[in-house]
Amino acid sequence: SALYLYSVFFILSDFNYYTPALKAAFLLVPLGIGMGFFFAPITNLALKNLGDKTTLGVSLMHYVRFVGGSFGTALATNDLQKFMAESYDRMVELQNYQRAWSFLETLTEWGGLTEEKAKYYLQSIQSLYALSDSFERTFFNAGYWALLGVIPILYLLYQSKKSLKPSMNERA
Repeated sequence: SALYLYSVFFILSDFNYYTPALKAAFLLVPLGIGMGFFFAPITNLALKNLGDKTTLGVSLMHYVRFVGGSFGTALATNDLQKFMAESYDRMVELQNYQRAWSFLETLTEWGGLTEEKAKYYLQSIQSLYALSDSFERTFFNAGYWALLGVIPILYLLYQSKKSLKPSMNERA
């Protein structure tokens, strides 16, 4: 989980829509490895004491994983849309009105576009930049959810270590 958290908070801190594909692939490799290291110990800790009910535990674990994956995907999509809308609104608020109209006039005069089509192009460009900004914030937010997910792991590790220590009666 440490590799996953390091990837989210430090390696992907400047990840956006315009990150080249090859660089994005290399940046996402530690994230994927970190996720693998995150889930394997959890599965081991959760299933090691089940005995003859291991099959039931594996089935339940798959169900929880699917539900958790759906929940995580929904959260990430919601965060991406929310952060995109916030970035777009902030971009439009800070925009110089005269420069925007000058750009639209240039598109209509020199580009041969109608005013509606020029406005559409400007809005599309602004939406793309807002989407780019929202990627970074979405990954960062996923890191916060991972920090929350570390709490049960630490509890399971604590319980596992506690059960390995012999009691005073067993030592005698």
